[in-house]
Amino acid sequence: MGLIATLGIMIFFLFIAYIVNNKDIVAPSVIIFVVFIISLCFNIINYTKWEVSYSLYFILVLILGFSATLLGDVLGSKVGKNVVLKSSKRRTFDLDSSENLIIDIPWGVNLFVIAFMILIAFLYYKDAIRIANLYGNLQYQTTLQAIRNAIYSAGSTVDLEAGTSTVLAHATLASKAIGYIYIYIYFFNRIFSGKKKLKGNWVNLLPSIIYLVESVLSTSRSQILYFFAGACMIYYLLWLCRYGRVSEEKKIKFIKYGITATVVFCIIFYLLGFLTRKSEAHAFFDNISVYVGGSLVSFNNWLDNFKSCNAYVGIESFVGIRKIFYRLGLVDYWSVRHLEFTSFGAYSGNVYTAFRRYLSDFGYFGMFVFQMLSTAFFSIMYNKIKKRKKPSGLIVVYGYIVYAAAMEAIDELLFSAVFEISNLYVFIYGYIVYQLIVKRYIKYEGSFTKIQHRFKCN
Repeated sequence: MGLIATLGIMIFFLFIAYIVNNKDIVAPSVIIFVVFIISLCFNIINYTKWEVSYSLYFILVLILGFSATLLGDVLGSKVGKNVVLKSSKRRTFDLDSSENLIIDIPWGVNLFVIAFMILIAFLYYKDAIRIANLYGNLQYQTTLQAIRNAIYSAGSTVDLEAGTSTVLAHATLASKAIGYIYIYIYFFNRIFSGKKKLKGNWVNLLPSIIYLVESVLSTSRSQILYFFAGACMIYYLLWLCRYGRVSEEKKIKFIKYGITATVVFCIIFYLLGFLTRKSEAHAFFDNISVYVGGSLVSFNNWLDNFKSCNAYVGIESFVGIRKIFYRLGLVDYWSVRHLEFTSFGAYSGNVYTAFRRYLSDFGYFGMFVFQMLSTAFFSIMYNKIKKRKKPSGLIVVYGYIVYAAAMEAIDELLFSAVFEISNLYVFIYGYIVYQLIVKRYIKYEGSFTKIQHRFKCN
């Protein structure tokens, strides 16, 4: 009964979120509740194997968190729609469906960018092999498995000789920014040029593909997941900027495309796990089930033993921020993001939804406040984009961080992962690339006259 009651509660909150957001299928709270429902469905399917038994306490905590999510989205929506952007006061060129634009990047510039991306991917791989030789055992492991184990070992040691150089670390952050910028360029040209097969546009996919290869070399499948979520959001927002509204028929198409893309991605995600042997432990469906649905049952089990908050303020929620403070000497302790493992049936996991970190650090009231602030943050940014209805760098930024909203049913990522120093560098490099490439080469299709003075693609 607990599973069915929880499903009914989630559907109720999803319905309310859908209505208050004017039937917007990608509003932050809608995305959050959809993923929670998907996660719960895996619990229902595996309830016997996982020995799932939700307590009333667990259900009440979920209701508290869902209420905060809904309230944060409503408040953020009002703020986002009422905030006047400084750039909106500039003279801008109003688009309609009959006007075609492209970001026409010279071949020489694209060749330089692609060469840079290939070089960084190669150097990153060579450096990873070096670390693997220091900390791994290449004789009994696959190369990527050794790299993964070595990176974790090097990350937990004070042996500076094993660390990646500062220059290479920043170069990889720059390549990440380029990967997101170029998927924006590719989709922009597909949507605003008026041609689905614009000649030469495929070249703009190459930097993003190279970035994904680099992510595979890092052995982090999560970065590929984040890019997938960001790319979907960037496409949707650009389409919205072009056409202004989404008809019911188009919503159904977007949902179908989203489901198809998600299934394909799950297969790719599972297959990539064989490179590090992470997918060898379980069959395909069990593997995906644990990743998507394990957080809810783990959170339920964790609540059975929850007694009091952590002694260190924000030790679980503000991992990146505390690490910065530690380096500045402002706090005397910080910890890694990874939480302890818990078992459910013959399986185990160490993610507990976003609610666990807030509750563990700040108690029930703190969980409500930070969950509300988290959703409001995404809602403000999303509604700013919707209100302006013009392509902008804010779309790329939102696409870069939207994974944190989509992952709230799995883990908290906004305060613990997005707000960290490495992402600040990504934003800086992304801003530079956007200014040098996107704003510089946007023009009418078929025209060699730049239109920066008429169209502000900020």
